[in-house]
Amino acid sequence: MGKNKLDDLKGEGERLRDIEESFTALFQKSPIGIAYHKIICDDSGRPVDYYFIAANANYRELRAALQRICSRDPGNEPFCRYLLKLSAEYQEEAIIALLERELHG
Repeated sequence: MGKNKLDDLKGEGERLRDIEESFTALFQKSPIGIAYHKIICDDSGRPVDYYFIAANANYRELRAALQRICSRDPGNEPFCRYLLKLSAEYQEEAIIALLERELHG
């Protein structure tokens, strides 16, 4: 491999490290709660469960608050489901906007 190819690979590696650092900072310092999950599928490929891989502090605070609300009164369950769905929808839009700002300045 020639020197130019090695230089190109080194430059690409540095660029990828910079992107990883940016996304890590975005994840950790985001004003919204973000969680990274692994989806578990059955043999037919249908999602059946998930587990957390990582969550930022704001996500953990949101989940703790919702758990406190939901545990106080079983009648809150429909409201809690609604809040979780709403927060997930908002989260998706907000994450997209933050990522676009991060990538495109």
